[in-house]
Amino acid sequence: MLAMRFIFTLIIATLLAACTDYVQKMDDNFDEWEQAQQQAELSSSSQSSSSVFLSSDSREKSSNSSKKAVSSSSNNKASSSSTKSSSSAKATSSSSKVTSSSSLTKSSSSSAKAVSSSSSKKNEVSSSSENVQFSSSSKASWVYLNPAISYGEMTDNRDGQIYKTVKIGEQTWMAENLNFETNNKSYCFNNEESNCAKYGRLYTWGTSMDSAGVYSNGGKGCGYKAECSPAYPVRGICPEGWHLPSKDDWEKIFDKLKNEREGDQAWLSTSEFDCHCGTDKYGLSILGSAGRDYSGNNFGGASRTAFFQTSSITSNTGTHSYTLYINAEPTNANVYASMTEDWSRLYAFSVRCLKNSSNSVLTSNSSAVVEVSSSSTGIVPPCKTSAEDNCEYGELKDDRDGQTYKTVKIGNQWWMAENLSYRTTGGYCYNDPFNDPAENCRKEGRLYLWEVAQDACPSGWHLPSKEEWNTLFNVVGGSDIAGKMLKSVNDWYNNGNGVDAYGFSLFPASYRDVVGNYYSIGSFAFFWSSSEYDEDKAYDLWLMYKNDSVGLDKYDKSFGYSVRCIKD
Repeated sequence: MLAMRFIFTLIIATLLAACTDYVQKMDDNFDEWEQAQQQAELSSSSQSSSSVFLSSDSREKSSNSSKKAVSSSSNNKASSSSTKSSSSAKATSSSSKVTSSSSLTKSSSSSAKAVSSSSSKKNEVSSSSENVQFSSSSKASWVYLNPAISYGEMTDNRDGQIYKTVKIGEQTWMAENLNFETNNKSYCFNNEESNCAKYGRLYTWGTSMDSAGVYSNGGKGCGYKAECSPAYPVRGICPEGWHLPSKDDWEKIFDKLKNEREGDQAWLSTSEFDCHCGTDKYGLSILGSAGRDYSGNNFGGASRTAFFQTSSITSNTGTHSYTLYINAEPTNANVYASMTEDWSRLYAFSVRCLKNSSNSVLTSNSSAVVEVSSSSTGIVPPCKTSAEDNCEYGELKDDRDGQTYKTVKIGNQWWMAENLSYRTTGGYCYNDPFNDPAENCRKEGRLYLWEVAQDACPSGWHLPSKEEWNTLFNVVGGSDIAGKMLKSVNDWYNNGNGVDAYGFSLFPASYRDVVGNYYSIGSFAFFWSSSEYDEDKAYDLWLMYKNDSVGLDKYDKSFGYSVRCIKD
């Protein structure tokens, strides 16, 4: 009996040890998996968990969406509030656990990719002569292209897929959505593989930016709730030689539509949207690929809406990014497109890649020093560093009040290197409870209504036009980095200073609204242009403390903005 008890006890002990060992191995495997997920989402600060929990309100409201939602429709004036889609397109869900974004990629030979079965190519960045060829009938998306447009082709050497391309102005765009499969955070509409062949994949913002830095460092560390400074142009998840377009890249198409008096129907494929109202004027052949919310339960309205990720961040710290949003009402064929900042980075949207241009400039997001190649078309090398200043300066005396201003030559333009402070009706000193308004005027200049700004500059100088501002942006490396190049080296909130590489010293003087309120000196800078948008609005330049880019927006003429004059 004792022997039987001993044998039974030994068996039980052996089983318990085996179970304990199995559980420990499972726990170790889970830890390794969780560490890999955390590594994929590189944040600018330490992350204590690889998961983010969201409330049932799936969209965080942008703090200044009413200020910066841009609409290009020549037939519709879409305000920031009208850029929100219907509840069917932006359905919210109950709280869900969302794993950190990942840009780690995997090889795939799924049938939805239409890659020939004989190919076993891996996802490679380098060029290859073994590209997989497609017949014109092998891609479902090609039937929606405009037969009147002459398309080019490009091959993604990572998986061999071929994409049609189209040239619009000086830009070359992919004429179909990216369909590169990633290991995580990319999806097919309604989770059906066949939809990837038609619509391409839907990517979270972190994945589209390549937050893990697999292909470049341009978007490394840019994920949900991660503050980052993208280095433009951001390649992101795009093929080699192409990049994830910024807000400014997309807005060049908006400008073209406006200049040529085309409606927003020009974005759409002629045959895919429910409204049957697309003209596909330029061959972009946008499809109604909708999007995926963070819960994964809602995919919005296919054939009615389209969303595209951009590489541009917004004022919402780590939670939002700019999104191109296109909506087509099926009942009345009303179409509008806008650049909005209302959407969380956790939503998954389409990606269209833009070919790198000959003067694309890569900026560093890890150093205060920004290098600009002097060989790039039209770009003027910086003349100022922290160690020396070789810029060409001058001095302007305003005969009206005797004030003198520092001036600087950048390219072929002579600019005031200080904000105008000429006293006139409709020109205001920033008013706050901490400083003497007169002292604010001496340091930051005055804030002028647009009508007043038209005639505020001294004799021989004038308020710059939208085109003259753009010329300045181009010669310092492009609008994506012009903020960093032109901002002053101090006084910007949260160390959002620039490098002042051209002696321009843009100061964060903020602005005055239509009822006389003043906002957050140190965080923003706004400057008028002489270019009028319509009866109520004019174009303005804006900068933020946390962005390296600059933007030309259009806003109410009754706001008070700073003025920089340019020589006649």
